[in-house]
Amino acid sequence: MRILNVIISGFPFSCSSKQKNPAFDETMIQIISENPICLKNTGTLPLYASCNFFVRGGNGKILLLEPKDLEEIYYEDYSFLNYKRFVRKALNQNLIIKTKNKGIVFELDKKVTDIYRNTDFSDFLKIYCVNSQEINKFWLKSNIQDEQLFSIFYYFFINNYLTEFDDYMGNYYLSGTSNYSNRAA
Repeated sequence: MRILNVIISGFPFSCSSKQKNPAFDETMIQIISENPICLKNTGTLPLYASCNFFVRGGNGKILLLEPKDLEEIYYEDYSFLNYKRFVRKALNQNLIIKTKNKGIVFELDKKVTDIYRNTDFSDFLKIYCVNSQEINKFWLKSNIQDEQLFSIFYYFFINNYLTEFDDYMGNYYLSGTSNYSNRAA
């Protein structure tokens, strides 16, 4: 009887979140691993070069990185792994990266996290974004508090959306990874 109580009492915790994070876009992982920024001699950068990447940092925090920073971390600390495997593990949040001199370390905003956990992703998207005229591209709403930005970007990232800043419009936008992989193919 005691075993049954443990199983039943643990059940609500396992079902408390509506969100299931999809795996990071495998085509995008392929593109990233075949087009390293640091080794490029062509004078042109890959389409994803100005996007924000998010990985797990130490102590339950998140690390925001530019793609070149992720590559440098690989070459400095993880070159014992195959680069594609490293990218897959890091972008799927299956690797804890501890670094003191790269990226921005932050904690997830509690309010944003609660909204993410308690809504479907399509509703989460509607709360924080407005549609653009392009397929699978959204503009971030302008009324968002600064301390929530990185958390919102993180939750979009783990759902296969990359964040960029449009200098001309002066606003952030989010594009599905398929937009990048289709243009790179």
